[in-house]
Amino acid sequence: MYIVTFTKIVIIGLCCMATSELRADLNFTQSTVQVTPMLKEENVKCRFEFVNGGQSRTLITGLRASCGCATATSSRAAFNPGEAGFIEVVMKVAGRLNGDEQQVVVQTHEDSGDRAIVLTARVTEPKLVDIRPPAVCWVMGEPLAVRLSDIWVEPNAVHLRLVAARSESPDDVAELQTLEDGRHYRLKVLTTGTTRERNSAIYVITNVYANDGLKEIRVLLKVTPRSLDTKIAK
Repeated sequence: MYIVTFTKIVIIGLCCMATSELRADLNFTQSTVQVTPMLKEENVKCRFEFVNGGQSRTLITGLRASCGCATATSSRAAFNPGEAGFIEVVMKVAGRLNGDEQQVVVQTHEDSGDRAIVLTARVTEPKLVDIRPPAVCWVMGEPLAVRLSDIWVEPNAVHLRLVAARSESPDDVAELQTLEDGRHYRLKVLTTGTTRERNSAIYVITNVYANDGLKEIRVLLKVTPRSLDTKIAK
């Protein structure tokens, strides 16, 4: 098997760098493929299949990427008209939570000349939790009352733990309770700032690192001029 290596990719959106006269003959079955890694997964893998839809033999002569955290292999180097093949990509995500996008250029050679196809690679951020309700709300001027929001960890986030909560505003106080470690948590929020309409947030701190520090989960906090569905602690 002929192996071609390159750096960085995961979901692919296909487009040609050249004009219609310089169209490459490799027809990929999907122009966009999206990959969402599991929490703390080290690598993600995807396969992009294609067919040589032209009238001449096509060679894959190179794969050039904008980053060094992925490798790709081609099933072989040469494809006759009508022959199918694939490019398999293994990308190192190393537990990163933030989405990412890179570009890779696939270089080919045919009888009519050299071609280049640009592949756009995206990794989407995994869903970590289900927040019920997603916002804690008060009506303007109402007496002090605690609001609750239950946070359920998604099954794919097996290593995730919630460790603390902090408020965006000094008017608000947040407390995180562990009901079932690694699975179910409860956020208790009290505000003294109900004299005006406002939007704020509570941030729940996790044990998982994102690109710029520990990952935080945002829960909206609202004070509104009219009643909304809320859950009042007893």
